[in-house]
Amino acid sequence: MPMTDITVPLVLRAAPAMGSLRTALPSLSAYETASDKFALYNLARNAGVRAPQTSIVSRANVAQLDVQSLRFPVVVKPRLSALRLAAGVIKRPVSYAHDARALEHMIRTQLLDDSDELLLQEHVSGFGAGIFAIYDHGKPLFFFAHRRIREKPPSGGVSVVCESAPVTADSISIARSLLEPLQWHGVAMVELKVDAAGQPWLIEVNARFWGSLQLAVDCGARFPDYVYQLAAGLPLAVPKEYAVGRRLRWWLGDLDNLYLSLKSREHTPTLGDKLKAIGRFALPWQPGLRYEFARPSDPAPAAFALRQYVGQILGRH
Repeated sequence: MPMTDITVPLVLRAAPAMGSLRTALPSLSAYETASDKFALYNLARNAGVRAPQTSIVSRANVAQLDVQSLRFPVVVKPRLSALRLAAGVIKRPVSYAHDARALEHMIRTQLLDDSDELLLQEHVSGFGAGIFAIYDHGKPLFFFAHRRIREKPPSGGVSVVCESAPVTADSISIARSLLEPLQWHGVAMVELKVDAAGQPWLIEVNARFWGSLQLAVDCGARFPDYVYQLAAGLPLAVPKEYAVGRRLRWWLGDLDNLYLSLKSREHTPTLGDKLKAIGRFALPWQPGLRYEFARPSDPAPAAFALRQYVGQILGRH
């Protein structure tokens, strides 16, 4: 079961030479379309899916960019989430430019070379949500939904506290409009932003397992089991329903969220803002809340994550 945007295409390219290998993965072309954020944007537009206005910027066309015509903040993201280069694997986070000067700096510093491309995307206000799905060659087998309570960075990014939610007709329609034309096989997570009017907007697709997978497992939706069953040619034992309203907290990510909330560069937080952020973080438990790694029956992952987190902090200093 390849888990990342680096290992999935490696397995897809190697699979034809490994006759005995069993996988539950999409075709390489389907995977590349879903992972290429601009190709996905065009697929969404052709399918009538609501998506933020998106354009490409590179060293070749940056001189023609009309910064004054943009409405800030502008979301800046790499066209591909991860790149495998000679120097190693490069991952770049989503950034938010709040004015022309910040945008020009991001473009100048984030473009890797003449072939690299960044996406400039319209910012959509609202809360993050997502549809987890498993497909059998274009046939949907099971859907699970969640919403994001807190993210890192706070303006939008990786989920640090999330909650299981009922699937909605609109979100399932978006997932099906994107995945079924690709004859999708295996798992995917369709990431959405829900605006103040309750309308979902497509943000991107995780064409492999996603970070909040444990939430689904805790709610009775055991996606890794379903992938095994699909790859082995077994009938899928998917539940008729799953627990709604359960929460998952990634404590170390939530600590980052707290730090960024207290040190926000987007706006100067008031004392009230700071106290609210500290209060949310300090609440250790509430009904239905579980922790990403901290499980009494298996403490090793939590210890490893803490060592890795501390090592990254010390490495930056």
